[in-house]
Amino acid sequence: MCKTLHKRNRKQLMRSFLSVLLALTMGIGIYGCSDKNDETETNASSLESQEYIESNEPDGVEIRSDTSSGLGPRRNDSTYASDSDETWAIYWYLCGSDLERRWGCATNDLLEMTEVNLPDNIQVIILAGGTTFWQNDVLDPDVLSLCVYDSDGFELVDTYSQTNMGDPDTLLWFLSYCRYYYPADREAVIIWNHGGGSISGVACDENYGMDALSLYDLWYAFSELDANFELVGFDACLMASIDTAAMLYQYADWMVASQENEPGIGWNYKGLFEGLAADPGMHGGELGRIICDTYYQDCVNAGQYEDVTLSVIDLNEIGALLAAFDYVGIEALSQVSASPSFFSEFGRAARSAENYGGNNRSEGYSNMVDIGDLVRQAGDLLPQSGRPLQRALEAAVYYKVNGPYRSQSSGISCYYSYDSDYDNYSVFASLGTSQAFAYYYAYELTGWPGEGMYDYLSATQDWYWDEWADWDD
Repeated sequence: MCKTLHKRNRKQLMRSFLSVLLALTMGIGIYGCSDKNDETETNASSLESQEYIESNEPDGVEIRSDTSSGLGPRRNDSTYASDSDETWAIYWYLCGSDLERRWGCATNDLLEMTEVNLPDNIQVIILAGGTTFWQNDVLDPDVLSLCVYDSDGFELVDTYSQTNMGDPDTLLWFLSYCRYYYPADREAVIIWNHGGGSISGVACDENYGMDALSLYDLWYAFSELDANFELVGFDACLMASIDTAAMLYQYADWMVASQENEPGIGWNYKGLFEGLAADPGMHGGELGRIICDTYYQDCVNAGQYEDVTLSVIDLNEIGALLAAFDYVGIEALSQVSASPSFFSEFGRAARSAENYGGNNRSEGYSNMVDIGDLVRQAGDLLPQSGRPLQRALEAAVYYKVNGPYRSQSSGISCYYSYDSDYDNYSVFASLGTSQAFAYYYAYELTGWPGEGMYDYLSATQDWYWDEWADWDD
C-alpha cells in the first residue's frame, strides 16, 4: 500500500537548497443508502455555501494571509502568457504520511510546482497534512495547512487543528471550500499519497493510524458535493481500477491513475504545470497525457521505468465498460454453474495475467489484475463476452504509458481474489462494481452458490446475450 521509494539525484539535491529558498520567503452497492447520507440532507448548492464551509471546517488555529510565507518568492509577472481565457483550479489533497516524514516526497513535489511561474488564469489550492513531520519550514505537522499557489507565488492562507485526512468529511469540506472560494472554468482534483487499489483505498494519515479513504469514502465525498470536475488524478499506487472509475464517473470527465506501484518520485509537477501554463485551453484528457509523458520521462531519467504504468481514463466511457465487465461476469457465472472446473481454469488465466502490487505472501496482496490481459488469458473460456470487453476498454483508455516489464497493461485493473480472503472480497462486493462477479467470487470462496445467484443468472444472461449480440458488427 505504498509508493516504492527510490529518489532521483535531482530531487535529493533540491532539498539541499530548500533552507535557502525558505529563508528568502519565510520570515452492498455504491449507490445504496448510507449512514452518512442519512445524517445530512444537503444539496450541492448548500455544500458550496459559506455557511456550510464555516460550520464544517476544522477548528481554526491561525489565519495567515501575509505575503511573506511560502515555498517560493512572490512573483509579479508570469513566464507564460496564453490566448485562452479559460481558468483552471487544481485542488490538491496532499496527505504527506511517512512518504514526507522519511523521504520528503511531498516537499519535493511542492518544490517542483514552484519552479513554474503560473499565469493569472491558473491557481493551485493545497490542503496539506497527514504526516508527523514536514521536511520544510513552512508547513506544521501539528495542523492542517491550506495553501495557495498562483501567479503571485506560494502563500500559506489558513491553518486548522489536526484533522484526519483519511476521513471523507475532510475531503468533502476541502472540495466545498475550494469550489466556493476558488471556482474556475475547469476544476481538477489531485489526491496524493499511498494507494492500495480497490480494497485498501488511498490517502493514509499517519496521525490517525494510517486511516485511509476507501473507495466508498471517495464516492461519498464526490456524490455529496455532486460537482462535475474536469479531472481527478491519483498520484498514488494501484488506483487505476474499474472500481475507482465506477466511484467517480458521474462526477468527473477524466481520471489519471497508475495500475502498478509508483516510484517515490511520483508525478513531475514541474512538467505538469509547465504544460498547463503553456496551454490552459486544453481539456482534462490532454492534461492527463502531459502528466503521463512527464512522469514516464522522469522515471526513465531516474532508471525506474521498467515496471511503471500511468493511464488517462475517459470517464464518459465507463458506463459502457461497466456493462461489458458485468457481461464477462455473467458469462463466467454461467460457465461455472455448468461446470465447477471453470474456477480452476479461470484461476490459471488470472495467475498468468499481468497483475500489480505483488500478490504473493512476501509482498502482500493488492488483488489487482489487468482487466484486458485477464480476458486475453482467459481466451476461449469467454467466447461471447471477451471481445465486447476489449472494445469497451479501448474506448475508455484515452492514453497510457507503461514500462517494458508491464507490456500487457491495458490501462485499467479489476479485482481478482488472489488471496482468497473473504474480508477483502466483502469490500469488493460492497462497492457494487459488478453483481455478477460478486456472486462469482462468493461461490468460489465458499463453495456454495449465493442466495439468489441462480435467479439473478436466469434473469440476466439471456438479456445480455441479446444486448451484445451485434457488438462485433
